Amino acid sequence: MSAQRRVQRPIVAVYTDSWVEHVFRKLTAAMAVPVRGAAPLFVDYGPTPLVPEASAALPPWTGRAQGAILVVRTCGDTAAFADWLRQGGVPVVSLNVELLAAGIPTACADYMELGRLAAAHLANEAGCRSFVHLGVSGSAATPLREAGFRAGLAALGHELHVVRTTAEAVSEAVEPPSLVEPELLATLLALPRPVGVFTLSDDYAAGLARLCREAGLQVPGDVAILGVGNSMVAHAHHPTLSSIQVSDSEIGRAGMMLLQALMRGERPAIQQVLVGGHSLYGRESTVGSREPFGYLAVDTALERIRSHAVGGLTVSRLTKLLGMPERSLRQLFQDELGSTPSAEIQRVRFEHAARLLKCTNLPVSRIAQVVGFGSLAAFSNFFHRMIGMPPVAYRRAGATRRR
Repeated sequence: MSAQRRVQRPIVAVYTDSWVEHVFRKLTAAMAVPVRGAAPLFVDYGPTPLVPEASAALPPWTGRAQGAILVVRTCGDTAAFADWLRQGGVPVVSLNVELLAAGIPTACADYMELGRLAAAHLANEAGCRSFVHLGVSGSAATPLREAGFRAGLAALGHELHVVRTTAEAVSEAVEPPSLVEPELLATLLALPRPVGVFTLSDDYAAGLARLCREAGLQVPGDVAILGVGNSMVAHAHHPTLSSIQVSDSEIGRAGMMLLQALMRGERPAIQQVLVGGHSLYGRESTVGSREPFGYLAVDTALERIRSHAVGGLTVSRLTKLLGMPERSLRQLFQDELGSTPSAEIQRVRFEHAARLLKCTNLPVSRIAQVVGFGSLAAFSNFFHRMIGMPPVAYRRAGATRRR
């Protein structure tokens, strides 16, 4: 009897310059998409080098992978970047809009829907009289969001003022930097108040809130601020930030399905997948104290998760800390975050472990203890489930990139 042929797993390269929350949600959802035949092995490749279009090197997955999925915020010359990606010789799909104009197949948010949501909230629920879109010079997403916001406001009889900053909002900062932008401040002071500002992300919303504080403008009395991402920044900031939760998981799934079709040799008629179904959460930065109990409960739960996740926190323990039924907490998380308490605990543990693996020389067994695992085997299985590789390989890949 002939030996059974072993099915070889295809390799999909993962390429990103950041593992912030929305990137994490997109990529983990992409990795969970079911496939025909053998499930792919996902390998984190980068970015290496940091400015690939300035290097003669081929993409690091060349000859090693059958496809690549990426989320890259800093592309430089997008045409050159896209050409560099094509040199890898395999299909590539982007999970954000930055490379769409350069011809890279893309799954991204429906920006017209984002704009309509922002316009309706700031005009109707926040009662704003003037409206500003705060974008970023050089961002491919900025003009698309401006167009959607402008169309949404026009339908309600309002005009849009546009400000584009060159300031970079620093994510994961303990104290978000102020947006030192004279044009923005002048616009806020000149327009009839309250002024509703729709920003590119929660990080920029936090920077704008600090600018308003320094200028003596009340949030939301003088300025109502709406971010995008529904991130930890929005929940932990004071005041809490209203934000639109983009359907990141759906974007990840749509992008992976597109990549699978390309890897099978198909040529889908649609090279851009627009994903809608976004949710808006009104908090203090736009509606003041008119905040439902659910938001407060979820914010408190997220704070407990950030503080205790690496200590082996369980959902059962979390509900006891909050003094509420587990079913109620699960429903609140689903309604506001589209997630579960367990998934958020795992994400925080993973992010903490990943930082320790990349930034310290602690033994992997010690890191496993620090983030709340009783054995190295359990930690390795957890890490593999999260990103498709064990912690030792993840550390080795990071060390290679730093050389």
